[in-house]
Amino acid sequence: MANPKQLIQEISHSLVSEPQTQLVQDGRLRSVVEIVAERLPLSDLSERMINDIGAEKVGTFYDGLQPCEVDTSFHIVGLLLNLVPRHVSISKDGNIQLSVESLETDVSTIYESVSAGTVEYSVTLRLANVDIARPFQLSETVLLKKSTPEEIATRYPIDRQHFGVAQYAEENWQHHCVEAEFKRRGKPADIQNERGVNQTEVFVNSVVHAFLFANSSVGVPNITHVNFQSPIETSTHLQNMHVSWSAPRMMTDDDVEYLKHAFDFLDRVTADKVLEVSTDRFLIAKKRSSHHPHRINSPNWDKLVDYVIAMETLFLTTNGSSAGHELSYRFRLNGAALLQHCTHNTKLELFHALKHLYTLRSKVVHGCDESATMKAAGQLLATLGNRDDVNSPIQMFGKIVRIVEGWLRSALIHVDEMENNDRPYRKKDGWEALLWGELARESNAETELKDKESK
Repeated sequence: MANPKQLIQEISHSLVSEPQTQLVQDGRLRSVVEIVAERLPLSDLSERMINDIGAEKVGTFYDGLQPCEVDTSFHIVGLLLNLVPRHVSISKDGNIQLSVESLETDVSTIYESVSAGTVEYSVTLRLANVDIARPFQLSETVLLKKSTPEEIATRYPIDRQHFGVAQYAEENWQHHCVEAEFKRRGKPADIQNERGVNQTEVFVNSVVHAFLFANSSVGVPNITHVNFQSPIETSTHLQNMHVSWSAPRMMTDDDVEYLKHAFDFLDRVTADKVLEVSTDRFLIAKKRSSHHPHRINSPNWDKLVDYVIAMETLFLTTNGSSAGHELSYRFRLNGAALLQHCTHNTKLELFHALKHLYTLRSKVVHGCDESATMKAAGQLLATLGNRDDVNSPIQMFGKIVRIVEGWLRSALIHVDEMENNDRPYRKKDGWEALLWGELARESNAETELKDKESK
């Protein structure tokens, strides 16, 4: 493999041959990057690195990186300007110091990566409002860890220039130390793509949605920053500042286990379009406020409608297509057939409850007056024996949402645990088999019991 020692010597000579530099110029403090760029013969160093590694390997490594019409040396210059300042410190009197050993380690890693064609890198999300007792693997490539307050302050400094930050927020900033680290490997073009808005949201949502689906006791963390770390570049992007700056809430052991299962589940469901669409709608409902956005003391019935839509995706898909007729009846029949296996309710209880739920959904969607909506809601709770201690529309709504959310989560998990071809919406007469197969088993069990009693 190519040896970077000559490159390191040239960098060291260029920076420290004249160890002092002018820190202030034209009344402003100069940055380390500016001073390094002024001192280094970047074109010569770029050419040396390309010759050391090989032009073909360097070209392959940077293939697809934007801007793509420029010479490869352009990207190498950018790499050097990103890399070298990390290992340079400048004292108040302008003395330049270079950490040669750490620079050599990083440059050696870069030579190896470029020669191999890909580089290891990490995407790290800073999670506010949650705390963990110890690090744990969310998956094989995702680690939830806790950094020190000093590391958090260095990696995610407060942006006072663009945001007004209250004193209490500054005091609590360093106490929110949990990070989710995604281990990745790819080319610079892959890193550039994942820094884009769409792909960054994929990382953020994978964590936020896992907390939502797991229904964690600590709530859902806010992702304040996204950090990209690799030998070739480092960058941190502010995601949002909508953070509750009280003390972060500690996750229990159960929270951790539920979160792992939820993360794994959300990764798997992408292979099944029906399950994926239903889960997406479930998450949309979870994100909705329980209070109406324009009438704060009124229920946000659209939240419940989203849950019912998610159920329709599951219950009204037959043989890979949408059910064409008798939608309300099929919703009740198929839903009861499935939910009896994953809830504590009886099949008949579920059948009647789903009738009132579908009626309630229709009242909301078609703009019926509040009295008709509340009547349907009351009938649903009465069917389940949960009408007691409900004194207001908000209380009634909250109780119904908790029930329906629990049903739907259980149904999604239950279907996910089935073999793909055994899922009732996947095969001809799948729902009928789920319903009548159970009835047949019950009938056989009753017959066997009668036979035993007669003997």
